[in-house]
Amino acid sequence: MNKKDMNMEEFRKQAAELLRAGKPLTGSDGIFTPLIKQVLEASLEGELDTHLEKEKPF
Repeated sequence: MNKKDMNMEEFRKQAAELLRAGKPLTGSDGIFTPLIKQVLEASLEGELDTHLEKEKPF
């Protein structure tokens, strides 16, 4: 699940399978790690875009 745009239905199915298999929720091999990574990266991109937009000369 290292795609740029995560398919949430696919993620849900895979997360359920991994949970049943006893995988951890967080950590390097955690079920939610790819989702957390994507959310954090999108937040940082938005913050950077906003910051750079404010610095543009008019």
